[in-house]
Amino acid sequence: MIKKYFIPETIEEAISLKNQHKETGKYLAGGTILNLSFNKKKYEVYIDLRKLNLDEIKKNEKGNLEIGACVTFQKLISSEIIPEQLKKAAMLMENRNIRNMATIGGNIVGGKTVGDLIPTLIVLEAMVKVYGEEKLVLVEEYILRKDERFIEKIIIEEKNLEKLYGVRAHSRTSDDLSLIGAAVTYNKDQEKIKDIRIAVGGVASTVIRLKDIEKELEGTILEKQLLTHLIRNYVEPLTDFRGSKEFKAYLAGELVAECFEIA
Repeated sequence: MIKKYFIPETIEEAISLKNQHKETGKYLAGGTILNLSFNKKKYEVYIDLRKLNLDEIKKNEKGNLEIGACVTFQKLISSEIIPEQLKKAAMLMENRNIRNMATIGGNIVGGKTVGDLIPTLIVLEAMVKVYGEEKLVLVEEYILRKDERFIEKIIIEEKNLEKLYGVRAHSRTSDDLSLIGAAVTYNKDQEKIKDIRIAVGGVASTVIRLKDIEKELEGTILEKQLLTHLIRNYVEPLTDFRGSKEFKAYLAGELVAECFEIA
């Protein structure tokens, strides 16, 4: 039950409140995760980030993309400087009302196995700027470590936006969470693929990169049958009410193959 609600004026104040209330406190951006009924029962203190000016999108002096942690999915789609890769990933969340609330920072911090933007951010080798830290942290590492440090912005290097790219997801209905999500990036040398990145959600507790399969495919001519076979035998999803492990593994292979075809 929510007992206290704060709207800090600075990031320092927000972090101080979080440190003070520890596990009972939670940062609030769009609220699409925290406003779920089971989370309302879990947390007692909300720290609203609306006044911290974390909703800017720009390119820095190096030409790299910088996205504030509180930028919404819809703002990503509407922005003229956001590349098509991220727009397509944001559009996987089909409900516009939710896109107007959900934020890129919240999607990362939530770390859900089917986070709509996360596979794309991972294959683009996106990094987070943690407040007060100089060293940038890969989104992939931030999620795997279940990091909770305050994300100020997300940075994507221009070179990673120049690779061939594909994203796919499967859900039961347009308003449902994705069952499996996938994204790939790669370069091509004649018919051979190289510099491959593959990320899949829905097959582990978080979105994961398929590094072993990336190595297996490096420098080869892509064959769909081999690709789907490798993925089905590599991923180990859990059976639950949304699908059997066999179905999820099959779907992961098909979606990754479709990502390569799209790219």
